[in-house]
Amino acid sequence: MSRQRFLKEQFELLAFFEEQTAREKRLEGIINQNVQFMNQCSLTMEKMNNILRKLMGDGEGEGEGEGTRAEA
Repeated sequence: MSRQRFLKEQFELLAFFEEQTAREKRLEGIINQNVQFMNQCSLTMEKMNNILRKLMGDGEGEGEGEGTRAEA
């Protein structure tokens, strides 16, 4: 009887360990997906920032150009 109880406890422990391992793997997968998503967001924000800088730079250049024309 004590051997059966021991084996049962060991079996339950292993089942719990496998469940924990599977849960950890799922969580690691979610974390990896979030990291990839954040990297993509960062790249997109950098591209948008560069576009805005170019647009603002072009806008400033046009404003300066118009001012120069008015003085001439």
